[in-house]
Amino acid sequence: WLEMAFVHALVWGVGGHLSEDGRQRFDGWVRAATTGAPGGGAAAGAGVGVGGGNGPLGAGSRREGGTAATIAKLLSRGRRVAFPVPTGGTAFDYAISPGGGNGAAQWVKWAAHVDVTTPLPVIPGDTLATLVIPTPQTLQLKRMLHQAAAAGRHTLLLGPAASGKSTALWAN
Repeated sequence: WLEMAFVHALVWGVGGHLSEDGRQRFDGWVRAATTGAPGGGAAAGAGVGVGGGNGPLGAGSRREGGTAATIAKLLSRGRRVAFPVPTGGTAFDYAISPGGGNGAAQWVKWAAHVDVTTPLPVIPGDTLATLVIPTPQTLQLKRMLHQAAAAGRHTLLLGPAASGKSTALWAN
């Protein structure tokens, strides 16, 4: 369970701000690094390096070392994690579920948590801007906000105008 939590924290803590293209590249790096691929993720794809300036962690950086190099060093030992992120989608598509009756944690797609059977609660007088449609992305944001609030951490939401940052805060 601890390794799963580490991988989940790595994915969202380091890669959560990336664009879709960056997330695809970072996903390849994480998968290679956590499955013991030679080079600890450097083989995840052309141009996907860590800390060198052209990879998902070092984009535009000329500085040697730092966080990206530390993560690369930790994951470059060729050690495979016990429960790597499943194939199908990216690492960003999965959350950790506490598990069933056996208590073992497992990777579950965020989409599995979207309840499509319950109608949206619409309060008369509400505007469309106040509606939060449950999607995997809104569930990801909601869970991260709840975890940050439970830990007493301040949170900064980044995104373009009208992307739902304020609505997400007020809804949670």
